[in-house]
Amino acid sequence: MGKILLLVAIVGFTLVAIADAQSKCKLNKKNVNKKVKQFDDCLEKGYQADESTGCSATGEGRLSKKQKKQCAKVEKAVMACGHACSEPPVDGGWGDYRDWSECSASCGGGTKTRSRTCSSPAPANGGAECEGDAEETEGCNTEPCPVDGGWNNYRDWSECSASCGGGTKTRSRTCSSPAPANGGAECEGDAEETEGCNTEPCPVDGGWSNYGDWSQCSASCAGGTQSRSRTCTNPAPAYGGANCQGQNTESQICNTQVCPPRLPSWPGDFKWSSAGVPDGYTCMRVIEFAEPEGHTWQDNFFCWKNGMADPGLRWSMAGAITGQKCVNIAEDADPHTWGDNFICVPQDSPYNFKWNSAGPLAGLGCIQWLETADPDTWADNYLCHENMEGPVVTEPLPSWPGDFKWSSSGVPDGYTCMRVIEFAEPEGHTWQDNFFCWKNGMADPGLRWSMAGEIAGQKCVNIAEDADPHTWDDNFVCLPADSPYDFQWNSAGPIAGLGCIQWLETADPDTWADNYLCN
Repeated sequence: MGKILLLVAIVGFTLVAIADAQSKCKLNKKNVNKKVKQFDDCLEKGYQADESTGCSATGEGRLSKKQKKQCAKVEKAVMACGHACSEPPVDGGWGDYRDWSECSASCGGGTKTRSRTCSSPAPANGGAECEGDAEETEGCNTEPCPVDGGWNNYRDWSECSASCGGGTKTRSRTCSSPAPANGGAECEGDAEETEGCNTEPCPVDGGWSNYGDWSQCSASCAGGTQSRSRTCTNPAPAYGGANCQGQNTESQICNTQVCPPRLPSWPGDFKWSSAGVPDGYTCMRVIEFAEPEGHTWQDNFFCWKNGMADPGLRWSMAGAITGQKCVNIAEDADPHTWGDNFICVPQDSPYNFKWNSAGPLAGLGCIQWLETADPDTWADNYLCHENMEGPVVTEPLPSWPGDFKWSSSGVPDGYTCMRVIEFAEPEGHTWQDNFFCWKNGMADPGLRWSMAGEIAGQKCVNIAEDADPHTWDDNFVCLPADSPYDFQWNSAGPIAGLGCIQWLETADPDTWADNYLCN
């Protein structure tokens, strides 16, 4: 502003000076122009004007004193009339600023500029340039810029949710590189990512399937065993899993019910003995009283294994028993009345024995009957039968006393009988037709008559009448040791509290009327 005021003052002073000079001018306009021309000629010829005029020589030359004096008069005349060799100096002055430029940034602090020109007035005639800057700058849009969020790096993966079989793991990142600010956008995408892991199959430990069906019992009765099995398939072990623990089979006892009795199998369950009753066997005594004592037939037995149903074999030294299947046991070379000795079995017995005194019979199973002390060629005597598995006996034993019967007149119809005889009795006492019987179709009760004392290993009861003198003290009814019957004999009437059956031979006068077999 101070420069502008100075410029005004200079211009004003010059104008005043010119006006003042013109007031002293003695020339008219035409003469002024003539004198100015003369003054310009002087300057061209090297005239040195007064410094105050601002004029200077424009050429080189040598003027005489006269010419210099004449030129001085012309200078004075034209200067009086306001002539100047050049315009006065004009110092420059700033014009108004133009508009601000666009800010260099829309936010966060930019700059803007505006400019002005040194043209009010422009410097002239050697006047000074404008002082100061033609352009000024200032800050703009200083409010913070919006900062869009940026994801930082993912953190480490989490532990897998499963050690095998396919799990998942996760990792996360934060929207902090940079964090959103000043209204900037949140990060795009998910802060967490998930992927599968440990996809290899898990070990599968084996598991047992259900047990299968039980196998067939090894026995139909008396306790067999059966088994069942299972497999390690529920599931089967896989991928290194453990096998099933425990056994793949189990057993149990089965069919523990008592077996129905079975008849002895031929020939395996039978045995001949010439040395008494062997252990584990039940026997029928085989004897011929006519043999000399030295032939030792008193200890000969035909036997079958204990625990079997009774096969119903009975020895008869008095011929075949009526109603039974009997086979003669004879050695033609033996003179001792073997012609009336028989083995008899019930009519419905599955056994069909054959005897041969000349060796075994071809195609049959045969058991040798040998009494080594008898010299009468017994070495080739055999009892034979087809090989046979002993059948199961399903019929019940006879009930006492209803299924039993005494007969002194032979074998009654519908009954199977044990002959009851004492050879010492007189023929007139008719003991040869006396029998103790049980109904047909029943299991054999195993009763056997012995006129030679008790049979070893059996339950025997003495059948005696003290008033009878005919050696009844060695007569016995014998039963297998495991028989359910427990007979008692009384020669003085029935026994109170028991079921009793009278044994009466009316032709025998020796008081048999009060003899009873009880159970």
